Amino acid sequence: MKFNKLLHRDVTISERIGIALQMLREQKGLTQKTLAEQTGVKQAMISLIENGKRNTKINIESLHSLASVLHPQGLTGIFALAEHVPEVDEVIDKTRKLISELRNLH
Repeated sequence: MKFNKLLHRDVTISERIGIALQMLREQKGLTQKTLAEQTGVKQAMISLIENGKRNTKINIESLHSLASVLHPQGLTGIFALAEHVPEVDEVIDKTRKLISELRNLH
């Protein structure tokens, strides 16, 4: 996952949803192509969503299709996970603390 760009600012809900979807997809061992075939959502759109592109406009039907394959609670589960993606929050917190400690050494 791509955490470097997330270290110096707040993570948007679009980015959190993308991270949650990517995490669940990878846990299920699915490629973006396979997920696209199973959901009818284009692979390019899945890539944009997973990368949290701010200009990505996804309709609720596409998001629902993805969520129904990736999470047993569908959209509810995706949104709950997106609100607090533990891996992202943990990495960001640890990295920010490390950066702060390194700055204090100088």
